[in-house]
Amino acid sequence: MEDLIKALNILWPYLSEYNSKWPTHCEHDILYVCGIDMDKISLEEVHELSKLGFLPGSDEDPEICIYNEEGEYDGSVDFENISQKDWDDIKDNLTNCFRSYKYGSC
Repeated sequence: MEDLIKALNILWPYLSEYNSKWPTHCEHDILYVCGIDMDKISLEEVHELSKLGFLPGSDEDPEICIYNEEGEYDGSVDFENISQKDWDDIKDNLTNCFRSYKYGSC
């Protein structure tokens, strides 16, 4: 519970005014915190949120998947260790939310 509260406190300042009243959504055992301004959240906060069980974007965003040279799926982005350059390259193409498989089960 402590990690969930920490994560929500990190995300709180980045919620759009529209989403601040009802920012969460749960679907298929994934908890989403929606309406996050990805341009304002820092790389350090992305690392911390990843450690706490929250990943940026939707699980359907193509930017979070890594493909090898043959076009085969080769894993997903390691947000706990992502570089500033890689974060800057993908953040504008992510859905404006953070998701958690850790806290999403009903």
